[in-house]
Amino acid sequence: MKRVMKILGMMALSTGAGLGGASASPGSFMDQPRLEILEPAAANCTGRTAVCMSPGAKNTVMVPPSTSATPARSASADAVPRFSRERPKVVSTRGAKYDDSVPWTVQMSATLRQPAYSGNVVFVVYDRNEARAASHHEVAAVWQGAVVSGKKLTARLTLSPEDGFRPDHTYRIRVVQIIKGKEVRLADGDLRLM
Repeated sequence: MKRVMKILGMMALSTGAGLGGASASPGSFMDQPRLEILEPAAANCTGRTAVCMSPGAKNTVMVPPSTSATPARSASADAVPRFSRERPKVVSTRGAKYDDSVPWTVQMSATLRQPAYSGNVVFVVYDRNEARAASHHEVAAVWQGAVVSGKKLTARLTLSPEDGFRPDHTYRIRVVQIIKGKEVRLADGDLRLM
């Protein structure tokens, strides 16, 4: 918790977001090639605060839920969207193998818990396979991007193995804004990488 709050506090102080509304210039804290804020799209999400995940590029495909569910698997585990990469084969002297540098590209569309203010939002990514990650705010990635005010948000996320994202891991993506020094949670969504 302290580490994430320290990072978010540094972002707020360095960009002036702590002075009132949510404001900062994207990229003022770090370069963010892994996040692209898109025009809010109509999503087929259900519920008042729904988050939908879909493939965000040709290199990523959605994997259907497993038909051979074991009793140990819960229905909620099958409800998490799963994504696989279209990985080209690389031929080497040791034979053909897959190029593991290809990232997963996912589009996230959300109906927010409350309207976002114009300015920056922060995307915090937790590895759900790490038992302490969310409860101790141990993050896999933190990105920020500028949005317009509103109740809808659409973003394209690039999850690269070079950044530590791994297959067979489930990740929670949390979208927050820092408003008057407080973390306001706007949306949460899970996805599994295959």
